[in-house]
Amino acid sequence: MPVDLGFSQYGDGSVRAIVLHDWFCDHSNWNAMTPYLTPDQFTYVFADLRGYGDSRNLSGEYTLGEAASDVIALADRLGWKTFSLIGHSMSGLVVQRIPQLVEGRVSRVVAITPVPAVGLGLSQATVEVFQAIALGEDQARLAAVGPMWGDRLSATWTKYKLRRWRETVEPRAAAKYVEMWGCENISEGVGRIKTPMLIIAAEKDAPPFQAAALNTSTLPFYTSGRLVSLGDCGHYPMQEQPPLLATLIERFLSE
Repeated sequence: MPVDLGFSQYGDGSVRAIVLHDWFCDHSNWNAMTPYLTPDQFTYVFADLRGYGDSRNLSGEYTLGEAASDVIALADRLGWKTFSLIGHSMSGLVVQRIPQLVEGRVSRVVAITPVPAVGLGLSQATVEVFQAIALGEDQARLAAVGPMWGDRLSATWTKYKLRRWRETVEPRAAAKYVEMWGCENISEGVGRIKTPMLIIAAEKDAPPFQAAALNTSTLPFYTSGRLVSLGDCGHYPMQEQPPLLATLIERFLSE
């Protein structure tokens, strides 16, 4: 059964959007971008999935179906008959799934460095590696994630991201969500979705989230989709290039 997700609202404009977070942090990941949003034209509801932030105390199965149902229930609770969706990374898959369930209610979708529609196809061994990272202590997490992220951004950045992960996420939930973002494939039946979608890739991201990969793994499934790529940006455009990302989002939602 759906539950009441925690959320933070910004703005009271007529264009309404539910905004979801990635695997490593709750809705506070978007804080750096909010000064560049337009609150008199847009209403943003920054929601936390179960196990994260203001929903950290909400237990569950931590599946794609559960997450999608919870977000739809949140829109119902807000009294929003129609709404747009913004998802990042892990939740980029969630915002692709919701139009399959309630297409007529979703005005537009923004998927930022998203898990592709065809999925990441992680092996069971790789899933278990990521689950061990989620359940590990800070030093074990740093040893595993630091080399994965490389040295484009400073070690201080990596430590900050891992600290926020510890502060905002229930480890059991993070471990279970690996099965969702690592293994789900929602491409079957996506082709009928006519909802306009903006897919935002990043030039310095990991290969599956770069434009070349998303052009094949996600864009072809959406007849009203378009893709843009941010130069000199990694997996977190809302923190690396917040004014630019805010501009791209609001221009698209306003069309």
